Amino acid sequence: MPQTKKDDVRTSILDAAEALFEESGYTQTSMAAIARHAGLSVSNIYVYFPSKIAVVFAIFEPWLEDAMDQMLKRARSKPSPEERIEYILKGLWRDIPQARGNFFNVFIEAISTTDEEHGYKPSMLKMMRNRLSNAISENLSPDRKHSYDVDALAHILVMAFDGFVINAHLSPKARCNAHMIETMRDLIIGD
Repeated sequence: MPQTKKDDVRTSILDAAEALFEESGYTQTSMAAIARHAGLSVSNIYVYFPSKIAVVFAIFEPWLEDAMDQMLKRARSKPSPEERIEYILKGLWRDIPQARGNFFNVFIEAISTTDEEHGYKPSMLKMMRNRLSNAISENLSPDRKHSYDVDALAHILVMAFDGFVINAHLSPKARCNAHMIETMRDLIIGD
């Protein structure tokens, strides 16, 4: 007989995993440790999540979607396209990577240890790329909008995001700076 899933048990698992990931990182956190921390058996966790990477996605996907939504909403309130693009780049390359003591590095650590066959799904990459592509397009002149592939640029920005997450973890000196933001803003907006 299949077990009935309960929201409070799922929440306990995610809360325990989040605390352990924040404390020890992805590779140092086992499903057994998550189970102990949540007061469950390991087999109970597998009723809710098929793998540790699935737990990571359950934690980070809604968090990143909310962070992107908030960043893009605030960017829209800026008075000029240059200021909106600059705000988006600061959020993407500085604020999100540094949030919660560089907690997003756990996600980067997790996806670096897997592939699509073992649980990676490109849903977050696609979400970020689509939202960035739309935000950039909204802020370009018609001529500029057709001068390069906005989707390809958005993909590059997401790949740089991953690098800034890692760099924020490795060295404060390697973090995104104002000159990087201004340079990319000028490349996007053009003359």
